[in-house]
Amino acid sequence: NPTSPKASTKQPQQPLRPSGNTGVKGVLADYREAQQDEQLRREEGRLESLRAFDRATRPAVRAECIPDDINNKGGNGDDCGSDGDSNGDLDDGDDDFLKQFRSQRLAQLQSTAASNLLPTFGSLSSVPPDEYAQLVDDIDSRVYLIVHLFESTIQECRMLHSALEKVATCMNHAKFVEVEALEANPNMDTICLPAVLVYRAGELTHNLVRFTDELPRGFGVDEVREVLEGLGVVNLIGN
Repeated sequence: NPTSPKASTKQPQQPLRPSGNTGVKGVLADYREAQQDEQLRREEGRLESLRAFDRATRPAVRAECIPDDINNKGGNGDDCGSDGDSNGDLDDGDDDFLKQFRSQRLAQLQSTAASNLLPTFGSLSSVPPDEYAQLVDDIDSRVYLIVHLFESTIQECRMLHSALEKVATCMNHAKFVEVEALEANPNMDTICLPAVLVYRAGELTHNLVRFTDELPRGFGVDEVREVLEGLGVVNLIGN
């Protein structure tokens, strides 16, 4: 008879921290906080090792230097100070120092994390051709630049404009701009419009002419966003 597989006794993994966040933002927030906590624990471990070493190598009080009346009666003498109170004061000082150290390091880690975050945009802006060319070269290399080449007399361009205005608000780590096609190139054949150009790190990664041909007749935000996400234009750091 075939042997039945044993039931797994592995406990389900607990969430990194209690959070109301879900989806990409929540996962990233949990991941960053877990990384910060782990780095703090490692540094506190090294600090605790130094404290233990300091205590272990601190000169001990010798019994022979304590007067007999102190040994017998528990009094206080002037020849050799009692190390008990001193150690207590030092431990309290260590605790205060550790709290201050943790607070400072957490602030430093949070500052570093903030500097590594992607810039946010959240809107569709109209730019002239020279600014469009400058953006291709100057924008953060991690950011997708989405360029809508349009002509206002073409209905599909107007529909795509309306959809991209809304898509830009929910894909706010990508930069959305639109350029009048005939202003950029007076000799352009408008039959290829609307066109969507996707750049990253100064390189043209996708050139989508007649962008709306593959979309349903009454396309909207969801359909346009789905196409862009299929190209990898999402709000995840490092993608």
